[in-house]
Amino acid sequence: MHTFAAPLAAPGWHPHSGCVETIVGAGALTVAFAALGLLATALFRLDGKMDAGFARLDGKMDAGFARLDAKIDSKADGLAARMNLRFDRIDERLSAVEIGLARHLEQNR
Repeated sequence: MHTFAAPLAAPGWHPHSGCVETIVGAGALTVAFAALGLLATALFRLDGKMDAGFARLDGKMDAGFARLDAKIDSKADGLAARMNLRFDRIDERLSAVEIGLARHLEQNR
């Protein structure tokens, strides 16, 4: 004969306690997977934002280096032009000295 009375067990035992533990465990596992999914999504979005930020920074750096190169080239071109003018004046003076020396040698031959 079968009775529906609870079997003798440890205190706090409930006939459905195994099912409750399974449901709680499954719920905890679901929450853990959901948290992992949210974390993965957040990391993916952060990676995208970092890539965009680095691309923007790279563009700004390239533009800055281009301006710096242009400024250096401009300064170098100006310096080269001034040096060319000075060398041209020195060349003119040397030519004048050479002509004067040639005249002097011609006259005193």
